[in-house]
Amino acid sequence: MRVSASFVAVLVFAALIAGCGGGSSSDSGGSTASGEKSEKPTGPPLSKKAMIKEGEAICGKIPANYNKKRAALEKELKKKGQKPTKSEENLKAAVPPLFVAVEEFEQLVPPKGDEAEIEAIIKALESAAKGLEEKPESELSGPKSPFNEFQTLTKKYGFEFCSQL
Repeated sequence: MRVSASFVAVLVFAALIAGCGGGSSSDSGGSTASGEKSEKPTGPPLSKKAMIKEGEAICGKIPANYNKKRAALEKELKKKGQKPTKSEENLKAAVPPLFVAVEEFEQLVPPKGDEAEIEAIIKALESAAKGLEEKPESELSGPKSPFNEFQTLTKKYGFEFCSQL
């Protein structure tokens, strides 16, 4: 099955800007794919501008990672004369980069006073990943999408690219 046109457009756009952001990623802290939480990062809180910049860089990596995983899946299945289904593509290519993004967001120290908003954004992204994992045939955009809450919260906070995932 084909990925929706809007999702493909977002992926293409993100692939173009993926190399632009730095992002901060670390192996310590965060959550695991099993949802197991570890220690929160320490250090000075980011400014709102820096939080948005770092978050946008994290979101920018999602489509690039998705494309890599999708290509590997397609190559693997092509050897067997098969094409991935929408469910296979979502489970093996779309979901894993989302959990990585959750971990990376959890490594950021939110601006003072914005902790609850950032925690809600992280939980919404994790919920989207789990929702897509549970229902891999889900719409990737629109009000029925598991990403709807994440998109709404990130847009309200001031994110541009993240709110389009």
